[in-house]
Amino acid sequence: MLKLFFRHKWGPALLILLLAALVFFYNLGDISLWDPDEPRGAVIAHEMLQRGDWIHLSYNGHPVTDNPALVKPPLYYWSIALFSALQGHVDEFSARLPSALAGITTAILVFFLGARIFGTKTGFLGGLIFISNHMLFEQARSAEIDMTLTFLITAALFLFYHCYHEHYRPGWLYPAYAALGLAVLAKGPVGVIVPLMIAFLYLLARRDLKAIGKIKLPAGLLIILAVASPWFILEGRAFGAEFFFRQNFERFFHAFDHIQPWYYYFVKLPIHFLPWTLLLPAAVAYWFRRRKEKNPGRTFLLIWFIATFVFFSLSQSKRSLYIVPLYPALSLLVAEALERISSEQNLASLLPWIRGGAAFFALLLVTAGGTAAWLAATRFHDLARPVALLVAAALAGAALLYRMIRKGEGRGIVTAFLVCAFGLELLMAGVVYPSIDVKSRSS
Repeated sequence: MLKLFFRHKWGPALLILLLAALVFFYNLGDISLWDPDEPRGAVIAHEMLQRGDWIHLSYNGHPVTDNPALVKPPLYYWSIALFSALQGHVDEFSARLPSALAGITTAILVFFLGARIFGTKTGFLGGLIFISNHMLFEQARSAEIDMTLTFLITAALFLFYHCYHEHYRPGWLYPAYAALGLAVLAKGPVGVIVPLMIAFLYLLARRDLKAIGKIKLPAGLLIILAVASPWFILEGRAFGAEFFFRQNFERFFHAFDHIQPWYYYFVKLPIHFLPWTLLLPAAVAYWFRRRKEKNPGRTFLLIWFIATFVFFSLSQSKRSLYIVPLYPALSLLVAEALERISSEQNLASLLPWIRGGAAFFALLLVTAGGTAAWLAATRFHDLARPVALLVAAALAGAALLYRMIRKGEGRGIVTAFLVCAFGLELLMAGVVYPSIDVKSRSS
């Protein structure tokens, strides 16, 4: 049955679409917009529709250029306004819908890229890991721009990789450059700098810099300018000076907000990639063992991950959501390691790494359940029902992981991880966040 399922790509792709839609859409509009970033986008989109002006952005009746924190390109505001116009008003659902759709389409791209590089099974697991890590769950359900930016960068890099390994079909490159133009309209120069840097480093690693002449870069830059520049020209010089120089270059080299130390992402990434962080030691052990093996796809993904991580670490201004564009690559790298360790006999010596990660996950679930029960009993009596559900789910997940550890099968443990991860996400969306939302509104 599984062989039949993985024989064609469309079955796994459809299942990823359905699972992503379930996780990202469930209760999407039933939770208030959380400060500070989510309400801003909704208000700007609302005023855009009210005034009928999609060029000059305003917030509370004043131009966004009056407040440097609001000086952002318009793509996300446009997308909120577009979906809101279809239903007649801006609300929590329409404000978050663009991120949810971007999360779903990025998950599908992750699957197809993984299937292209490693095979359908690994692509499928990569898509599931992408959907089920904590950061993507948060960003695909948030009225913020970074999920849309991640989709556009992933689409461009997917098209670049496909074109490069399919005899330089230029027809694949033009939509890639169009995606980069939209990425500039999403978040500015970073939407071009990061993916072009990844592509250049990949060609450098392949010792194929002559390919730069074949990827139609001059034409590509014209496409990027054609897509991105009209709005910046129409919006005016004041926006451009504040946005390009202060919000981008000055923030990168001499940050005036979100100032963090160089090791910031070394701390934040493991937290936000949970629960899959617990299996990263197994993946690292696998990558080290296969370090001499020539695999262009793995090299591409490693460059994507490392270059993005280093680039944003060099910036003085840091936030966890800035590195969301590296999550597609990381998800596929971990998926390849877990799939190979679970299926190849000569890698059986790495299975203890997977069992160890699962044991730690089970311990975390039991600890979290116990802590939640204690808090409900001593401080938050009104949260007894959601906490009871959380405790029951945590204990059930721990029991499932324990059973799979006892069996000792890598695929069984990975499946248990997936069940626990998706179960926790649905519990957060359906019980925990609504309870927190009600409590915060009543306080």
